[in-house]
Amino acid sequence: MKTFLSRFLMLLVWIAALTGPGCREREVADAKVDPAPTRGAAVDDVPAPAVPPDRLTEGQREVCDRVVSAGGSIERDADGYVLGVDLASDRVLADDALVRDVLQFPHLRRLHLTISDVAPETLEGLAGLVDLEDLLLQAAPIDDAGLTSVLRCMPVLRRLTLRRLSRVTNAGLAALPACPQLEVVALIEMSGITGAAVESLRGVEQMRSLDVRSCGQLTTADFAQLVSLPGLAELKVGGPAVTDQVLAILAQHPTLTSLSVDDAQITPACLQQLSGSPELAGRLRTLSFARCFGVTDESLTALRRFPALETLALREIMLTGSFLQFLLDDADQPLPLRTLTVTHAFFTDESLTPLPGLCPELARLDLSGNQGVTNAALDVLRQLPSLREVKLDDTGVTQSWAPQAE
Repeated sequence: MKTFLSRFLMLLVWIAALTGPGCREREVADAKVDPAPTRGAAVDDVPAPAVPPDRLTEGQREVCDRVVSAGGSIERDADGYVLGVDLASDRVLADDALVRDVLQFPHLRRLHLTISDVAPETLEGLAGLVDLEDLLLQAAPIDDAGLTSVLRCMPVLRRLTLRRLSRVTNAGLAALPACPQLEVVALIEMSGITGAAVESLRGVEQMRSLDVRSCGQLTTADFAQLVSLPGLAELKVGGPAVTDQVLAILAQHPTLTSLSVDDAQITPACLQQLSGSPELAGRLRTLSFARCFGVTDESLTALRRFPALETLALREIMLTGSFLQFLLDDADQPLPLRTLTVTHAFFTDESLTPLPGLCPELARLDLSGNQGVTNAALDVLRQLPSLREVKLDDTGVTQSWAPQAE
């Protein structure tokens, strides 16, 4: 009997040990997630990263599908949140309902929108996108009052592009200084603005880039006012009002490092006008011309006077490329060009032969639309040791090109 009682007491002690606080603490400890591996831990010991969760609601996912179906695109961050919506390409078929749906993403950073079939009341909803950093509106039926209400609600907007907004005038642009972080302003084909808008631009204290191409009411006197805009590094102008005289005036801007000229009524003396300012010529790093038929092979021989030029773009201009050979023959040292774009011109394989000697640091080359360029040109391109990006669309080249191994 004593033996039985002693064994029974031992059993009770064993059960108490199993169910006591110490055991429960061990169970909790065993259930905890392992801490993050310390620095220097073996790679095999690090658990595989989890797939980022989809942070969207079912309705927001449906909106994303509709944007893509309409020809647009969606940009997301690593956590699945929508950061950007692009409904501005030529293939997009957007309507009022789709724009209202896009407003379901209150934390958008970028929105590009081309649409004429939208109610002004819908566009007023843009004022709720207070986190926008990049906004493009093209052909939208927004007026001065609507634009003003939107801009006054965008404290972190850095880039603004307005294109073909026929209802917007100088009064609407008066709200630009309400965006304290605004750095890039593009006013393209804005028929309702005049030189009086320059005063509003002057109030955009952080502005470093301005695009006023094809604003039909701007005059020579208006372009002259742009010279007094402080801190401007990049300027894009265009349209028949841009002449050699205008370029000579703009050459006096004290801080420009990039200049683009499109569809201008300039003559072969245009580069002479720009190089007439030694300060600008010595400072300019980017120069671009598009559909300016006063730009010729002969006029481009003046590029030797731009010793800091790193990017040159020549689009839809009747050039043979003979200026490259002239520059090489006249060179006492190579050009610092790193990017060269010559599209829809009359370049041939022979046109490219000066490049290795003239531009040995060339890294990017776009020859799209030059049908006289053939596979033979690839031998020349392989002589450019820094070349990494080449575009040969709509040329006579049928073989592939690959950069040299580093």
